[in-house]
Amino acid sequence: MIDTNDVINAAAGRGIGFCVRAPSSLLTPPKNAAISSDRARQVDSISQGEAVALEAGAWLAGQQTAVTCTNSRLRHAVNILLLV
Repeated sequence: MIDTNDVINAAAGRGIGFCVRAPSSLLTPPKNAAISSDRARQVDSISQGEAVALEAGAWLAGQQTAVTCTNSRLRHAVNILLLV
């Protein structure tokens, strides 16, 4: 299994400092690690659509961003982009 701190450090090494978490109980360990880390700002969303919107807004503001979600929720996030 991938160590959560390795993922956070790799993302921070690429300049990603803002991460939006789409709702999923499977991502609780990465969420807890990101909250306790000072290398990334973590924001929770209530839906995949909101996660994409928050990430896009931060990216437009000039930040390097990422969205964390499970494979099953990725489809929901893509559907939001297709509806715009």
